[in-house]
Amino acid sequence: MSDRSATVGSEAELGGMNNTQEEEQLDEVRCASFNQDFTSLCVGTVNGYQIYDLAKSDELQLQCHNRSGSKGQSAVSNCFIVQRLYSSSLVAVVSEDHPRKLCVNHFKKNSHICSYTYLTSILNVLLNREVCSPCLVLQLLVVVYLVVQLLVVVYLVLQLLVVVYLVLQLLVVVYLVLQLLIVLYLVLQLLIVVLCTSFYSCYLM
Repeated sequence: MSDRSATVGSEAELGGMNNTQEEEQLDEVRCASFNQDFTSLCVGTVNGYQIYDLAKSDELQLQCHNRSGSKGQSAVSNCFIVQRLYSSSLVAVVSEDHPRKLCVNHFKKNSHICSYTYLTSILNVLLNREVCSPCLVLQLLVVVYLVVQLLVVVYLVLQLLVVVYLVLQLLVVVYLVLQLLIVLYLVLQLLIVVLCTSFYSCYLM
């Protein structure tokens, strides 16, 4: 009996440790952020996200507790970005399960409003009353690359314009040389006429 009691006791202790570890895992915080006017705190966890009201300085009042296993279309797990739009009911959420997908939820109605999928992972989400702007991985490098490519194209166009200018200058030089040759030809013709006239005059005399 004593051995059986010890076994049951050890199993109970192990069960309690497993439950504690599971609770710690469920409560593991992935992110925390304030809204734009610092009136609420958004906390992202492994199993969803919570929104706390900061109207009272002495305590946190839970406004929303979204869990991945709960009913509703807005349930999201592994939240590493949670941003609330001021004091409204709109929340922008990004999950580690889908890091390229931005979800916009209505937490009071527990409903999903819309979602956007991007080419690269989302690093952060910036909100104001008019714009929702996600910061994406390598987007800055892509922009820099495109700017460099644009500068290269501009440089090549300038080089082409310089070549065209030099060709035009060469054509002008060729034109001037031809004009000079024409003048020389006319001078020679004039000299020939003068010589012929002089010779003819001398012959007549």
